[in-house]
Amino acid sequence: MENKFREGDFIETKESLIFDVKGLIHPPRRIIAFIRYFPSENGDRKRLEKHYGKVYSLSRRYAWLKENLPNYLVYDPIFDEVLCEVPVEDIKKRYTPVETVKRLLKAESLDFLEFKALELVSLLRSSANIPWNVIGISGSIMVNLHTVSSDIDLIVYGSRNCRRVYSAIKGLLKDSSCPLKPYSLDELRRLFDFRSKDTLMNFEDFVRVESR
Repeated sequence: MENKFREGDFIETKESLIFDVKGLIHPPRRIIAFIRYFPSENGDRKRLEKHYGKVYSLSRRYAWLKENLPNYLVYDPIFDEVLCEVPVEDIKKRYTPVETVKRLLKAESLDFLEFKALELVSLLRSSANIPWNVIGISGSIMVNLHTVSSDIDLIVYGSRNCRRVYSAIKGLLKDSSCPLKPYSLDELRRLFDFRSKDTLMNFEDFVRVESR
């Protein structure tokens, strides 16, 4: 079972804790994944009638796990560091980006962000000429915990498919009629400020990387 999990998947435990999976390689009977959402009466995310809190920065995730699930923090001799490893027997459900696209395609109604996410997937898929089963939607949309201002987190599987999508995006950004637009410098600054807790690079290097 554990060999099927890959980056971009989310897993939900029997206690309704939601983790995002890291990497492609996992130890026997455990999945390397970090807490993302947890049930909380004061949480600002809501699914059905349950409220959830969100943990984003890696340092806060470690702190949350140390306080609430210290048994999930395990020294892994292969990676030579302490990681969060979720026991397979604790997993209630697995969410995958490709299945999320299938769900949205079949849905009778979509909210604003779901519609935009599916519109973006459809645009990139057709422009890059890739099949439906190699592109997906990850992140908060995948677990129905998004807000109107949430990111759209896309994932493409396979190096050849990724290169096709990169090439397609280059062409789309040159098309003035395309809804896709590159980041402005102010938008890159806001993005950097949001991610700076987990990145060691300076703003100039960040701009150079994102501009590619």
